[in-house]
Amino acid sequence: MSKHLKEIKEKIARGELKLALEQLRTIAENTPLLNDVILHSSRLSDLSKKIHRGIINPEYETITTNQITIGVLSLIDEIEDAITSNQTVKEEFDKFTLSYEKLIEDESKMTLKQKKENFKCLINNKLSLLQQCEDESGRDPIKDQIKNHIDDLRQINESEIDHFKLNIGHVTFVNRQREIDQVEGSTGKTEYWLINAPAGYGKTELMKELSRRIDQDKTISFYIQINADDDRSIIFNKFLTALDLIDDKTPLEERNFGLILYQKLLQRYGTDLQTKCLSLFIDFDGKASKYFSLFQSEVIPFFWDSLRVSPHFTTNPEAFKVVYAGRNLSKHLLNPDHRRVVRSIPLSDFDLENIKCTVKNHRNMLTPTLTEISAFILFLTGGHPLGIAKALNVLDRFGLSHLRDEKDKVYDLINLIAESIEFESLSEDLSFEKGNNLVKGAWFFPMLQACSVFRLITLDILAEANFRSLVHEIELPQAVPMDKRLRNSLLWLPYGYANKFSLTDVLEDGIARRVLNISLRQKNPQKYRKCCEFAKENCLNRIAEGKKLPPSRWLIEYLFQSMQIHAIDIDDNQYRWQMRSAFYSESGDLDIGINAYISTLSTYERQNIEYEVEKIIDMIDRDEEFQFMVKYFFREDMIISETTWEEFKKNLIDKFHNNTSKIF
Repeated sequence: MSKHLKEIKEKIARGELKLALEQLRTIAENTPLLNDVILHSSRLSDLSKKIHRGIINPEYETITTNQITIGVLSLIDEIEDAITSNQTVKEEFDKFTLSYEKLIEDESKMTLKQKKENFKCLINNKLSLLQQCEDESGRDPIKDQIKNHIDDLRQINESEIDHFKLNIGHVTFVNRQREIDQVEGSTGKTEYWLINAPAGYGKTELMKELSRRIDQDKTISFYIQINADDDRSIIFNKFLTALDLIDDKTPLEERNFGLILYQKLLQRYGTDLQTKCLSLFIDFDGKASKYFSLFQSEVIPFFWDSLRVSPHFTTNPEAFKVVYAGRNLSKHLLNPDHRRVVRSIPLSDFDLENIKCTVKNHRNMLTPTLTEISAFILFLTGGHPLGIAKALNVLDRFGLSHLRDEKDKVYDLINLIAESIEFESLSEDLSFEKGNNLVKGAWFFPMLQACSVFRLITLDILAEANFRSLVHEIELPQAVPMDKRLRNSLLWLPYGYANKFSLTDVLEDGIARRVLNISLRQKNPQKYRKCCEFAKENCLNRIAEGKKLPPSRWLIEYLFQSMQIHAIDIDDNQYRWQMRSAFYSESGDLDIGINAYISTLSTYERQNIEYEVEKIIDMIDRDEEFQFMVKYFFREDMIISETTWEEFKKNLIDKFHNNTSKIF
């Protein structure tokens, strides 16, 4: 078997299906004779032919991973047969293999300067070739498609080429050191950790990185991926295969896996084993999270019980650790049947600095361009890792000048991510009486989207009739009013944080809230504006009322909503200038918010207004999301800067002093 096909099979064995598909697509793009054989093959299924043409995406297909895997393996067999039986196809494939390997070798030796020069030559050659296509007569769909990209290619100029290098590929792993330190530095008795987040957060990347980077002098680590279509027997076999415990000669029920593993580890590490911890990294892919209970109640206890036959694991309380990763798993943490304390690791957000680090590692850019691109990507994606990767792919394809024009490609992904948040399973956990005829999916997702414009939300906000009218695209059945029982279910408070919106898998997480917010902004701008207007008015009223939270907190949220309401039009320079002028003007939003806050102060507090101002400045200086909103929405040109932030704080301080003196 050829080296290429062998590599693809190895990727499949490691569970790297996406990489395997990408490598197959590279072959298809460079072997037209082979493509023709595959297209007319009577032995291949339609699925295998789709895979060959590169139009299958395993993340969003309704077909199972196993079906795609079978399709890939069938395709590889057919390619191997074609290479073996057809000399012309073999020569083409061998030629491609040689050129591909030479390209990889040359790429690794090439300097950045050489890459730039080669890229400029490539662009010039492409333009020349495409111009010939323009001059030919007749209609050819492929040529028509090529011609559509001529203008895009002409937009790529030398200054943009200087801003980035051409190592298009995997986005560098960033922004997870806190989580790695948390797991790596943990001590004590047997520990269970949970990395819980919706789709696209980089859970799998983190798990693989943890497995790779965790201190090898102290830890023996195993990574196991569980798929949604695995059954019980496949799960047990994956588990045992990963630990190299499969013994075909012994019946499953008669194997002492703990003793077998201990003997293998002792043989490998000798007396050094006494200083090591065994760590299992169990990654639930997609909807495989349903198997979490199986692992907690059966697989891990079965394994741990058999492991404890060895003296090392019996006497050493720090010798065993399990790290889970999956979607919508927080609800399992409170299940008393599991009898094991699982400590949750919330994934931290990708802020502007994280994104700049990601983009800088991906491309070697000049600082102004890097800041501009990073800020726009954060605005587009809300800091969602998969959204960031998609934005970088658009940048790879079209260049800097087209990233803004192609933002809909990123929004499409954002919508998919938002809709993949498992709101249906969350809604099933809400405590309703059986007599209520509630179509849960019809209102629950719109409610989450409407709530996503708030950074703070309380029971009384959910109770308001205006909020209810915003939420529901269809009316709730009369039997299920937005009463206190329903509101308490939505704000389920297991940990006693009385003012915190507690759908912990969704809105409590900053990235998930922002992704839902962006999805609503893109899909339904009119509803988005109405929700922002409601939130703005609501926060202003709460400054004076002082409900649930201090007036200073509601003032900051009011100012945040006053900016967020303009998000749809903020890319327009003229609109942004008018919005900024209105915001800072007398009787503008900043004036209104500050006056509402001053009216809540006592005479003594007004006389000591410096203290109140310092308190609010300290709060916004620690609020990264608020800072980014100011810098991005109030910037005077395409580049955000600290000057914008300092100008905002100066205006805030001046208006506090001026307005206090007027009132006092």
